[in-house]
This record gives sequence, C-alpha cells and structure tokens, in this order.
Amino acid sequence: MLSGDTAAVQRVLRDWNAGAARDPATGEVAHPNLAYLVDAAGRLAFAARGRAEDLVTLAGRL
Repeated sequence: MLSGDTAAVQRVLRDWNAGAARDPATGEVAHPNLAYLVDAAGRLAFAARGRAEDLVTLAGRL
C-alpha cells in the first residue's frame, strides 16, 4: 500500500507510471490493480497488473 502526503504519493505514481485519478468530491483515488516489488535500494524491481485475487496470490509466494 502506498501512503503519505499528497505530493509524495503523486510523485511516486508519476515516477512509476501508475495512472490514478482523484475524485475531488470524495477524495477517493481510483487506480488499476498493480503490485510493485521494490528492492533494498528503493528501486522498482518488478511490476505486475491483474485481478486483486491474483496479486494477493503472487504476494503470498514471496
């Protein structure tokens, strides 16, 4: 899960090319189902897209 102040979250979404849109009325952020694996140096090592159930299974195998 990505969290933090708005500017930091927007920077990560931009840097990782992860599309997202914020609903100004509710503040809710809509985005595709993505899972990122970040290495010890903080670099993006792997990215996966898919159904939430598949991503949970993938994460469980790590």
